[in-house]
Amino acid sequence: MEVIESERGMSVDQSGIERGFQMVRFLEKELGDLDTKTVLDIGCGLGGITIALASRCKFVVSMDYDIAKRLSVCKRRLRERGVTNVFPVCGNCLQFPFSHERFDLIILNGVMEWLGISDMTRNPRAIQQEVLQSVRALLKSDGVLYLAIENRYYPANFIVDPHAKLPIVDYLPRKCADIFSYLITSKPYRTYIYSFWGLSRILSKASFRKRSFYVPLTNYMFPYEIVNIEDRKQLVQAIYRFRSGRFSAEYRTAIKGRTGRVKFFYFYLIAWLGLSKLLTHSFVVLCRKSH
Repeated sequence: MEVIESERGMSVDQSGIERGFQMVRFLEKELGDLDTKTVLDIGCGLGGITIALASRCKFVVSMDYDIAKRLSVCKRRLRERGVTNVFPVCGNCLQFPFSHERFDLIILNGVMEWLGISDMTRNPRAIQQEVLQSVRALLKSDGVLYLAIENRYYPANFIVDPHAKLPIVDYLPRKCADIFSYLITSKPYRTYIYSFWGLSRILSKASFRKRSFYVPLTNYMFPYEIVNIEDRKQLVQAIYRFRSGRFSAEYRTAIKGRTGRVKFFYFYLIAWLGLSKLLTHSFVVLCRKSH
């Protein structure tokens, strides 16, 4: 993503604030008031989600590492808005600069899939599991992880993976995907995403055994509602509620994407058929540290 120096020139995607407030609305619904919560926003980027969280939470630590210029933009936005309860930190997921049991809530939004390229010498899944275990250690005893990631078996991923930009790799066994990627790009395939069941397994191995899965409609990048994946009735009703939702025109356009009504019919159909676990675009998972 191109770094934009001024918030005025940012797209709705780059700004991220409207996305952040949809996440906050969901978190308040599921967790209650956030005003006493200490939050860590991992991979904060330009700071949109951080800014939204800061308006509701006690304080937020916004952390980024690989793209220092983005963190600089985040700091500038905070200053311009007069936000004083955010602490930007340049940090690495493989070596968190925090003590254990420090946070009530940790945000891992669109980050887990990129962890495999942070250390090219180890298996991507092993790195992801290690980071999840480290995140769990940072949570207080009743803390919660908010995790958002794409679904491996979303049908469009067969045509092109959203990160590696290659066809079929998400549907192949990992070793085969590696070979295929080498043949096309001379690089390994390392941006692992998961099915509902694969994500459940890796979270279990990281000792997150108490977890709830949700469907972000229509994806976690531009959610307008986040609904429990088991609640077919609410999922269907949420499709209809989009028409009456209060969003900016640009955010509404981003939600619709290029396929518009076709996308909404798809989500209606998989919800009605009870296939959201298999075929939704992405997952939001609330993982509680307590057993």
